[in-house]
Amino acid sequence: MPDISIEIDGRAFSGSFNVSGRTISVSSGLGVKTAVLGEAPAEQRAELLLRELVRDRKADGSLQTLRD
Repeated sequence: MPDISIEIDGRAFSGSFNVSGRTISVSSGLGVKTAVLGEAPAEQRAELLLRELVRDRKADGSLQTLRD
């Protein structure tokens, strides 16, 4: 599974992704998120899903504030 990483508000987040047919799954310490791949390149879609995982964890309180 290829690795991906993103930075949000100066904080790094990483994970890996897997494509099976038209489905892409992103896995990280924050959880797993799966979606239809669509027209975007797999790495771009994976980064978006990782951003969604960060946002979801921040919203549910399981991730402390992104500000240092």
